[in-house]
Amino acid sequence: MTPQPANIPILKADATVLPPAVLENLSARFRPGGLFLVVLRQDGSFAYHDAGAGVFFDRYVFPLLKASDPTGRALRERFESLAAATAAVAGGNAGGGSPAGAVASASAPGVAVWELPGVWFAAFPHVEKRQAQGFILLAAKAASFSLGEDVLRTCGQLGLDGLWLLKQSEELPGYGEEAIRRQGRLLASTLRDQVRLTGLENELNSLSGQLANTYEELSLIYQVSSGMKINRRASDFFKQACLDVLEVMNVRGMGVTLNADISNRPEPALYGPMTLDQPDAIAPGFHIFWGSKVGWFEPKDDLPRHEKFRPDTRGLERTEPPA
Repeated sequence: MTPQPANIPILKADATVLPPAVLENLSARFRPGGLFLVVLRQDGSFAYHDAGAGVFFDRYVFPLLKASDPTGRALRERFESLAAATAAVAGGNAGGGSPAGAVASASAPGVAVWELPGVWFAAFPHVEKRQAQGFILLAAKAASFSLGEDVLRTCGQLGLDGLWLLKQSEELPGYGEEAIRRQGRLLASTLRDQVRLTGLENELNSLSGQLANTYEELSLIYQVSSGMKINRRASDFFKQACLDVLEVMNVRGMGVTLNADISNRPEPALYGPMTLDQPDAIAPGFHIFWGSKVGWFEPKDDLPRHEKFRPDTRGLERTEPPA
């Protein structure tokens, strides 16, 4: 077996080549045409296969891909050759050739096709940011499928009854070399559109979240600023401001105290479902605005101390807390 080139990135066994929703959508589109979708990682392990394609693919084609006999080894060598060619193209090496024994498409992304006993395959690499992430494989029953010597030998290796497999294959359309190549090109084009749409959807969701958070902050600013009236007492204004902030920040209590130099200074006040009369009734969990505390305040505890707001404060996601 040809050793794998060192410049081909190897993904971890638990890596996901494509989002599951994209793969399920692609499978649903190509399954009615008697086609079987399989996704492999760069290391050759299986990341996905269409479990609803039918018993012919589940009992014959998929085990054929995993077989360790000469047929399975030949298939893996084709993938290694395709991986090497992909790495050469991604690295700017125009001299990379087509996989041995495979018929490659002249158009991107380079669909290679080949035949194994009773089955045609079309495969191409999935590349993101000039790095091969895995391989997309499309399988179909060959139009010439019959219980010939190669198919019977493969059935024996897989422990299948030939006549039963022939009966299952009658429900599927047959494909030739050109037909499976066209389907491979169509899958490559559809995949690019699906990945692009998924990326746009994620960006839209992110933007929607940011707008929702911004709206909540602006709403709070409007509520607080609307209470700034010349004829309103300071204690009334700060009470309403604390109550408004409590709803946004989801804290148990909020208080206010003014500098002693201010004339007609109201008494310190605390709002919310907590009390200062029984400090042990509700234990504090952390300190905020530690960087701007008064010098004489030195609590005797080891609670977390945040320079400003607590990092996960609701309503302040992806924003810089006010100074």
